[in-house]
Amino acid sequence: MKKLLVFILIATVCLLPMVFSACGIDVSVISAEEMLPHCNDSLTTNPLDGAKNINIQADLYSVAVHNVSGDKVTIDFTQHEKSNVTTSIKYGTLYIVQQWEPLIATAVRNLYVVVGLPESWQGYTFSADLDVGALSIEQINADVIDVEMDTGACMVTTQTASVVNLESDTGAIIFQGKAGILTVDVDTGAVKLDGQADKVIANTDTGAIKVDMLATELDLSSNTGSIVFTVGNNKTIKVQSDTGSVRGTIDGVQSHYSILVDVDTGSCNLKDQIGTGTNILEIDVDTGSVNVTFKQ
Repeated sequence: MKKLLVFILIATVCLLPMVFSACGIDVSVISAEEMLPHCNDSLTTNPLDGAKNINIQADLYSVAVHNVSGDKVTIDFTQHEKSNVTTSIKYGTLYIVQQWEPLIATAVRNLYVVVGLPESWQGYTFSADLDVGALSIEQINADVIDVEMDTGACMVTTQTASVVNLESDTGAIIFQGKAGILTVDVDTGAVKLDGQADKVIANTDTGAIKVDMLATELDLSSNTGSIVFTVGNNKTIKVQSDTGSVRGTIDGVQSHYSILVDVDTGSCNLKDQIGTGTNILEIDVDTGSVNVTFKQ
């Protein structure tokens, strides 16, 4: 969607309060339940009217998506004279669009869109594109989740998705739950991943990464930022950091792993080895320490 030319006070970016720990990971996200009291207008549409997928676009609102009972999609939002929220159905997709009328916005806050999806609705594709504002996705039953954020935090919880793609230019991303393939790409912001996935790919240009997952394949990279991971049920682990320490805990036996470590500047507690099993651990660090322990 067309990008806004926006000059906003910091309050706008903080539509979801973010509380960062020393390593820049912990993020507190407002839920749909907390947004709803600020919503004073609503729309209702029926997903059975030819729609099989959901797409949400927002210029300047924070968005929460959650499950609701019944057979209709509910849309609650904060009414503002310079904003409008519309719906349309095209080619099997229900579009929910929030647009801000002026090209320049100043101090705005407490602007929300809360979308309720029928809990009985299964296996659909959910996509979202937000310019300025945060996003909370709460246990929806989508098979594919695809999110693009310009400025704002994003939190996703799901137990059913086979594919989850999360991208952010500026803002932290949190994932909790289960997915088949989980891909996270952040320019500036922290990443925190918890749960289970067959394959996890996470990359940040500037920001820490913290992962605690059961993952068959784990691929983590950061240009500037620390990487901390706890992983089990894995076959392949690849970690790359230009500037930042790497700390890891692996639920496995060290002798089962073929290990390849390359550290230009910094300490490392591992040495290269050929393992007795099929597991692979590769770590590449330009500047930073490496400390990886095995639990078995």
